Amino acid sequence: MAPLPHALDRKYPNAEQEWIWQYVFPAQRRSTDPRSGREQRHRLGDGFLQHSLKKAAHQAQIAKKVSCHTLRHSFATHLRQNGYDIRTVQELSGEAESS
Repeated sequence: MAPLPHALDRKYPNAEQEWIWQYVFPAQRRSTDPRSGREQRHRLGDGFLQHSLKKAAHQAQIAKKVSCHTLRHSFATHLRQNGYDIRTVQELSGEAESS
């Protein structure tokens, strides 16, 4: 189960079991939360994912610049090419305006 930020664990007691709070790329090692003493995993840092992506692109002999942001835009482009409306694309890619 993923640790929840701030006091969300008290506000939403079952939230840590919901998919939306889980890490897609969890760290290999566990750490101990100094406040609760609970052993848990954290997410991989952005730098690790970026480094791994660049290494994979190099090994695949992709000559273009590749980044996580590139993947995000590719995802959005494929959604649009498959007929999704712009509002849905923005929401799915995390770029929807918060109201």
